[in-house]
Amino acid sequence: MHLKQLLLCFAVLGLLLFSTACTDEFSCTDGKQNQGETGIDCGGPCPPCTNVATATCSDGIQNQGEEGVDCGGPCSACATTNDPSCSDGIQNQGEEGVDCGGPCPACETTEDPSCSDGIQNQGEEGVDCGGPCPACETQEPSCNDGIQNQDEEGVDCGGSCPACEEEPSCSDGIQNQGEAGVDCGGPCPNICILTPNCSGFVEDDPWTATEIIASMDMDSVLTIVASDDTWQFTITYSGAFEIGQYNIGETLTITIENLMTGQTCEGGPGFVEFTTFDTDTQFISGNFNVDCEAPEPSGEPFRVTDMVFENVEYEVQ
Repeated sequence: MHLKQLLLCFAVLGLLLFSTACTDEFSCTDGKQNQGETGIDCGGPCPPCTNVATATCSDGIQNQGEEGVDCGGPCSACATTNDPSCSDGIQNQGEEGVDCGGPCPACETTEDPSCSDGIQNQGEEGVDCGGPCPACETQEPSCNDGIQNQDEEGVDCGGSCPACEEEPSCSDGIQNQGEAGVDCGGPCPNICILTPNCSGFVEDDPWTATEIIASMDMDSVLTIVASDDTWQFTITYSGAFEIGQYNIGETLTITIENLMTGQTCEGGPGFVEFTTFDTDTQFISGNFNVDCEAPEPSGEPFRVTDMVFENVEYEVQ
């Protein structure tokens, strides 16, 4: 009898311990969805869950058989990492939608274009203005708005703005682009009608030629003769046909003759400067200075200064 009582006591003790263990592991207040519950501590053996019919995968509640809050079960799989990402199926980390917006790629939108969507679309002239939207605010026309308006002849030039810069042409009224005269010669089709001239000073007295001719012989020697009734100046040049200054010497001589007295002088020192030497149109221009130290027959030395010749056409013989 003593043994039976002992066994009975052990059985009761074991039953109590088993009941306590089960109660500690599963309950309707343990904050877990277990023991057949349909929600956390509700449904199944616990009190019925409220709003079960409206349970969704975005209600912020672990219900409807979810393995986590709004994930698992009938919802998208729960993320396997605790770090938020753009592929965890959860709207977190400042996202504007689930895994989009904020730090993630922009969310796709199906919204219709509007005058307040911050996008230039639907035929707008600017962002949310013009076209079907309210007119865009415009600035007053000016000479630096990048638009040809007001009375401008070009973009921000001409009219009331600074003059437009024009490309050189054969009708701009300016001698440029290698022209031999204003809008003639050089690249222009018009033939220049130029009047040759030569003038300067002989011993400080103004002098102007009444005739000036030039020629080039078969040996490429250039001769320029300028004269009036009193003086004749003959320049002979056999150097390079290029613009520049050349001193009297081996390739350059200047002969001066007084037609009234018969005095002649092989001038020197002195120089000739060619400012134009166009072998295509055969026009030359330049200036020269020369001293006559020993005129023949005997006479007083004199100087020829600032003698300028222009538009002289030379003939090739």
